[in-house]
Amino acid sequence: MNENYNDELDIVTLTDEDGIEYEYEIIGSVEYEGNLYFALVPAEDKVIEEYLILKSVPCEDENAFSDLIYIDDQEEFEGVAAIFDSMLNEEIE
Repeated sequence: MNENYNDELDIVTLTDEDGIEYEYEIIGSVEYEGNLYFALVPAEDKVIEEYLILKSVPCEDENAFSDLIYIDDQEEFEGVAAIFDSMLNEEIE
């Protein structure tokens, strides 16, 4: 997935493999086992019911920030999700 960052609003535009663009708001980031992960929600959502977790990996294009990819490893995903769940639940309380 490709992305463009809007630092002021914490909005990224993700482009899927079909070239369709989607805007997401970054609601959190965390480092886990040496990697950076982002929690995102669709930018138009007013209530956060669920969120997307993507892993940041180096981009081949040196002018881009990074690529954001889905997490394939279930154990890795569960570890990162537990951190985000805890972090986001603290913000709600």
